[in-house]
Amino acid sequence: MDKIFLSCLDKTKVLKDLSRCLSSAVPVFKLPKEAKLNKIAIRDSYGSHSYGDLQVKSGRIASALKSAIKGQNLGRNVAFLSDNNHHYVLAQFGIWKSGQACVPLCKAHPPESLKYYLEDSKSVAVITTSQFKDTVSSIKFL
Repeated sequence: MDKIFLSCLDKTKVLKDLSRCLSSAVPVFKLPKEAKLNKIAIRDSYGSHSYGDLQVKSGRIASALKSAIKGQNLGRNVAFLSDNNHHYVLAQFGIWKSGQACVPLCKAHPPESLKYYLEDSKSVAVITTSQFKDTVSSIKFL
């Protein structure tokens, strides 16, 4: 597959177009109450997950994250490591809802690489699942 490169002028146009599209976009976790929150958003090996489920569970993650990093400014980097299932979406939405920025980590990377990403991004916390708890616990960072 050929690589696609954008010139500076093309990048500006793309960013303007993207900005215009995003200005009217509403994140899923900010849907109005009358939205059909019982509709299925994700199906994975754990089952079906509605928009409402995602909203509630990501809100819990956001609350826990806010408590864990209290006193720190918004917009800090928070890393997360999970399989590509609803846990990934919950972590990502939870981080965004807490006002922080996401640093997704790849489960295929060795601990040395994960440590580098955590240190380079200056992540203030890591969200993970029980499956990767030992991997993340073995990494000394911050």
